[in-house]
Amino acid sequence: MVSVALTRALPRLATATARTVTPRLIITKGVTNAVPGFARTLAAAATKKTTAPKKKDPAKKTAATTKKAAATKKTAAAAKKTVAKKAAPKKKAVVVKKPVKKVKKVLTEEQKAEKAFAAKVKIAKETALPRQPPSGKLSPFNVYIASQMKSTGGNVKLATVAQTYKGLTIQELQGLAREAEKQNAERVAENKKWIEQYTPVEIEKANYARRWLKKHNIKRVDTTVIKDHRKILGRRSAYIYYCLAQKDSGEFGDAKITEKAAINARKWNAMSAAEKQPYEELSLADKERYERERADMGFEVNTKEQ
Repeated sequence: MVSVALTRALPRLATATARTVTPRLIITKGVTNAVPGFARTLAAAATKKTTAPKKKDPAKKTAATTKKAAATKKTAAAAKKTVAKKAAPKKKAVVVKKPVKKVKKVLTEEQKAEKAFAAKVKIAKETALPRQPPSGKLSPFNVYIASQMKSTGGNVKLATVAQTYKGLTIQELQGLAREAEKQNAERVAENKKWIEQYTPVEIEKANYARRWLKKHNIKRVDTTVIKDHRKILGRRSAYIYYCLAQKDSGEFGDAKITEKAAINARKWNAMSAAEKQPYEELSLADKERYERERADMGFEVNTKEQ
């Protein structure tokens, strides 16, 4: 009975002993001999290692979860794409139209001339520059008329205004004269500012264009010649120098201008080349001066009207 009970208790005792320490058991021969296999059981229990339960790898778990989520997302996207594909309306077939070749219209000579003239008018209008500010000189009467028109809203007769103007006092007339002088100074300054925003070359080309438009009776465009204060004095011919010399001599006295011109022309035509030579030299020097000044202002030499 003792042997049986001891045999049953020994494995539990050996296991408990192995968990705490590894003692050296001193076993008597009697106990060893009394319990068969006791030594082997005790040795096995002493050398047996306790194994802890395996822990799951969190990285593997996360990878598996991510893979599963990606698969779910992919499936949902595929399902959504399928639904959208079914719901999308069918596209109509695009019919590509062949380009129609335009037949070039053949113009007559008259139509070609009209087209060329219209193009020239367009260029001339662009070159002519915008309308210039008013530059005319105002009189006291002009100022009085403007004031009366403004006060009556334009409902006034010129004859009535002229009659009332005659009845103005000296002080009133002097006030109108001062106002006219003031407005004239403002006009001069405004015109000067307007002109100086363009170069002398542009002003000259604009005048050429305005003369051409006026010659061809083109409407709704300002054809007034622009007076540029920067304009270079034109070159003088030999005959002009001769006339100036005759004028300074006092030979004509009280003769009329037409009579003076006739006498100068007759004498000039009767002069020899040697007699004309001094005036020709003056004209040549003035021509060089003229071309030099034009070149300095940006003009081309011998610019002619186009």
